[in-house]
Amino acid sequence: MPSSRSPRLSPTLVPLESRDVPAVFYVDPLFAGKANGTVMTFNADGPGAVTGRTIGTDAFATLGAALTAAAANAESDTINLARSRFDAGGGSLLPNVTPVDNTGGPIVINDIITLVGSGRGATVLAPTTNTATSGTGVFGVAAGKALSVRDLTFDGGGKQVGIGFSVNAAGALGTFARVEVTGVAFGPVDGTGLAAGSRAKLNVTDSQVSGYGRIGISYADATGSVVGTTVTGKGAGTTFINYGLQIAGSAAVVVTGNTITGNTATTAVGELSAGVNLFEFGGAAPTATLTKNTITGNTFGVRVGGDFGVDRSLASIRSNNLNGNFLAIQADNVVTVDAVNNWYGDASGPFVVGTNPNGKGSEVTDQVNFAPFLTAPFATTTTVPGPVQVVTVPGPVQVVTVAAPPAAAGTPPPSGLAVGGSGQLTGLNGTLASALSARPFGLGYGGEVRVARADVTGDGVADYVTAAGPGGGPRVLVFDGASGAIIRDFYAYTTQFTGGVFVAGGDIDGDGFADIVTGAGGSGSTHVKAFSGRDGSLLRSFNVYPSQYIGGATVAAGDVNGDGFADIVTGTTVGGGPNVRVFDGQTNALRNSFVVGDPAFTGGIRVGAQDLDSDGRDDLLFGLGSGGDNRARVAYAVNLAQGNFNPTAFTQPLFGTADGLFVG
Repeated sequence: MPSSRSPRLSPTLVPLESRDVPAVFYVDPLFAGKANGTVMTFNADGPGAVTGRTIGTDAFATLGAALTAAAANAESDTINLARSRFDAGGGSLLPNVTPVDNTGGPIVINDIITLVGSGRGATVLAPTTNTATSGTGVFGVAAGKALSVRDLTFDGGGKQVGIGFSVNAAGALGTFARVEVTGVAFGPVDGTGLAAGSRAKLNVTDSQVSGYGRIGISYADATGSVVGTTVTGKGAGTTFINYGLQIAGSAAVVVTGNTITGNTATTAVGELSAGVNLFEFGGAAPTATLTKNTITGNTFGVRVGGDFGVDRSLASIRSNNLNGNFLAIQADNVVTVDAVNNWYGDASGPFVVGTNPNGKGSEVTDQVNFAPFLTAPFATTTTVPGPVQVVTVPGPVQVVTVAAPPAAAGTPPPSGLAVGGSGQLTGLNGTLASALSARPFGLGYGGEVRVARADVTGDGVADYVTAAGPGGGPRVLVFDGASGAIIRDFYAYTTQFTGGVFVAGGDIDGDGFADIVTGAGGSGSTHVKAFSGRDGSLLRSFNVYPSQYIGGATVAAGDVNGDGFADIVTGTTVGGGPNVRVFDGQTNALRNSFVVGDPAFTGGIRVGAQDLDSDGRDDLLFGLGSGGDNRARVAYAVNLAQGNFNPTAFTQPLFGTADGLFVG
């Protein structure tokens, strides 16, 4: 029968390249003693069961065996770890830990590996023997390689452990999300939970570090971030010293939204503990940015510099709660410490001998610029976005609301909404009252304005990312969500490009600032870029579809795999099949590639990302492009992780026409 689609929407479908999915392995202590080729169920006696796993192929009883199998695979690999528990029926009683055999020395990751447990406290890794020295890790990462760990506990288990995880080689990357590291101690005075050095990068998100012999998280000549993490020292004592975070040498670290406490030991020779400790080392000085943290119950909240009058350590300490420390900030460096807008425990501000002797809050030293200070605690809670999604619609302003699961009692209202159309940007707050109105590209431009909301500045308020549609240049403008001021203004592509730019926002590099993702619209390019929210530098630049495809690329950003880093999600524009791709935020590797709906449809596919089921992973939203139906579709992250790429379509159309749908 004749096609009902408009002739302009019927170009030949260009096949999209295929790519192997990285290997996935499964480790379960209950697989012990099973013959190769035996088909088993992973986590059979609890939640997270996965059937059809084959012993010796993708199923193993030990982590070591899985790592050996992964080393033979060319792709980046994921190793899923079952819950640690007793084998009550197999004749051998396993302790409630998953043993890590480190008898041959550190387990060095020489690949791109992701370890996924079954939850903190459910999967518990523990070394089988002591490490050789206080500077030796149970795990290590080779130069240029990457280890991502999430949803598990690492427990020193009473062994002499120098370092739990060591990321100490040039170009190595360590990423930890929803991880607990505890009991890492070597003798009475040493032991570090997580350590990075030698120009490596370490990012820690939503984790817990405690029970360390000396340092919770250490950076020496390394970079990275610590976000939303609780670091707890051992409390008072006279035979050891604790630092929650230690930042030394040429290290550059962003520390945001953490709780750091319990570092109060004082040794017999007068060494003092600190929540955060910065000092120059090897002729190089560190840089640290501390925002939105609660640093309390320590001897020094923050200590900057180890040699008064010589140390060049730099620290920006803003919008933190620094109350309840013996000394909030101790500055022993040559540069005045920037420490404005912090809460010191009293409305009168910190006690400072020379400049604020009437202050009743925790003390700071004279080398600290503490004013203005907060007169009430900084609110460290985060408003969770509600069911209202960000959308962009050509022409007249329209608003789309995508239904999410019912909110629990007490859930905060929607955090806001951004709408673009007819040259106009409109920002709405949580009650849908107008918060911002602007014409980003001048009064003479009346075309499509594409928008996204993301916290580019890292101040807890979502900002507005804008770009022009077809006919406009590739200029990207970002408006501050709090003040409305322009905070970013740049060209994503060459100034001659007029195909329009798709935009999204998400924290690709895990530094606490949402990065700006752009996709070239129009035809002739599927060029996707990501720009740092912190400093505007280029983080990613690559083509997402093969050269035979001549359309553009729609974009979204969301943490689909739950590792604490936003992944880049892409779709096609008119002329391409409804092919969706997901690129890993850390490695840029292609994680998923699948078709939504009819593969013969050539109107393109629009993409979005939002955690609809509150499992800590962003789910994917889809809307068919021009000529498609007007039903939103969702692919839940939990299904994607299991290889199920069939989205669920909303049964109720969202508009009365069939010209496709933008989602976000």
